[in-house]
Amino acid sequence: MNRRIFRDDGAQTRRGDVDREPARVWALAAEALETPLCILNSEGTLVAHNLAWRELHLQSGGSPGFVHEGSNYVDACERMGARPIVGSTENATFRSIVGEILGGRRGELFLELASHDGDGPRWLRVRAAPLRGVHGMLVLDHAPAAPREARDARSRDQDELLRRLAAEVPSVMYQVEMNEGVRRFRYVSPAVEDLFEVSAEAVYADADALWNQVLEMDRSRSFHALAAASPGDARELDFRVRTPSGIEKWIHSIARPHVDERGHTTWIGVLSDVTARRHAEQRLAESEETYRTLFETVAQGVVYQDLEGRITAANPSALRILGLSLDQLQGRTSIDPRWRAIREDGSDLPGHEHPAMVALRTGVPVHDVVMGICRPDESRVWILVNAMPIHHEGKLARVYASFEDITERVELAKELRRQATTDFTTGLANRRSFMERLQQEHERVRRHPQVASTVASLDLDHFKQINDTSGHSAGDAVLQHFAAVVKHEIRGADFFARTGGEEFSLLLPETTPEQALALADRLRRALEERPARHAGNELAVRVSIGLARVDPADATTDELLARADLALYEAKHAGRDCVRYRPR
Repeated sequence: MNRRIFRDDGAQTRRGDVDREPARVWALAAEALETPLCILNSEGTLVAHNLAWRELHLQSGGSPGFVHEGSNYVDACERMGARPIVGSTENATFRSIVGEILGGRRGELFLELASHDGDGPRWLRVRAAPLRGVHGMLVLDHAPAAPREARDARSRDQDELLRRLAAEVPSVMYQVEMNEGVRRFRYVSPAVEDLFEVSAEAVYADADALWNQVLEMDRSRSFHALAAASPGDARELDFRVRTPSGIEKWIHSIARPHVDERGHTTWIGVLSDVTARRHAEQRLAESEETYRTLFETVAQGVVYQDLEGRITAANPSALRILGLSLDQLQGRTSIDPRWRAIREDGSDLPGHEHPAMVALRTGVPVHDVVMGICRPDESRVWILVNAMPIHHEGKLARVYASFEDITERVELAKELRRQATTDFTTGLANRRSFMERLQQEHERVRRHPQVASTVASLDLDHFKQINDTSGHSAGDAVLQHFAAVVKHEIRGADFFARTGGEEFSLLLPETTPEQALALADRLRRALEERPARHAGNELAVRVSIGLARVDPADATTDELLARADLALYEAKHAGRDCVRYRPR
């Protein structure tokens, strides 16, 4: 496309024209630029322009009222009401300012004017500056702009919005200038009165009105924190103030320093009341300290376990009860076979039934589980365990297990049970224990009639004579000797008990009457071969034995024992030291 650079109202431009030749070169270089550009000579005449300028002229309808090449741009702009703006004095004219620029007394000019197109006036923002390297010429660029009235209105709206925001925000927004140790507030928002009980006017008049409220113990720390800030870096800190009415508050400050060309530092920041937050943090810290003290000093063992059951934390009591160091305990799980956990009845307690694992699996608390575990020194410790699942944001996160050492209690209970079910002299089960065991066996036989079991009643012959002639200590020795001999001859599954003074009972599960007769005769002979000893003397021990089969037809165990006692009575009448069997 062949583009003409100049228009001279029909006159051909002469190459020797000293005013136009530099402008022609400039215009050729600026032809591709999108910004409308033109050049004026010292008289204000438009001597050159680029394509973007021509398009702007055409959009304005090509009206001479706008300006065209060869016209006096300054005259036309003043007729159109062009107003100098940035960098201009209030009463200066466009023409006088152009003269100042060309005379070197001003660097540049900004003005606004209206170009008219079919839709009405269109405002332009014009910047004028000397054309470098060319004496007596100005270059002007034009950019779209809103009318000053619109800009002023928009600025007023923005200022009003900022004022409303500043009035509504409870925090104090401020701008303070620091110059050689002197503070001067350039802005402080209205919230300063609520927060510090001083007016904005008082702060403007005395910048120390706020600083003087900072508690002495916080001033030095706050000053050094601010002094260490680098330009552009935000600095946050909390400090305390005491207002004129005596109220102590915590203030959170976030501010950023800026250094201008004069070397002055201006801080722009926000001050907020964080008293409630700091008090909450203090209460939380106190609560955590209380928890920590309890965790460290409580007599109960406490452990935390993660979702895999691994122990992540334990208090000193837990380490003492379990006999482990923290390093040995961390990472262990409740299913670790080294615990060798058992129930109160002595049966194994599988790891997955540990209270902590149950709580993790079900999400439900588990209470008062008694279990025995093996410590590294092979001793057994009994603990009472509670496990509490801990949830975070609705999801199971870990489990809290507490336990106390109840070894002494369990052992005492065992001893009491032993005493309640054991004969003191012989260490054998007593009549109560025997009757419970016989009842269980009778019920089993009634469920399984094919099972053969036998019960025996045993009575020491002439035992009263031993007590009368040798004393009760000798009688105790005979009883203990008899118990030892019988226990040596019977099986582990057999149940032997002392049920009276010199009376004993023996339950023989899975034993036929014939097998029971053989055992009874073996017991009788063993006593003949091994007399008891007391005070250096041998004491002969003899026994009479009555046998009866555990019959499913027996309505009660009393019927069964009655037959065995009848068989014993028959053995006594047969001369003692013998065995008799009584069928049903």
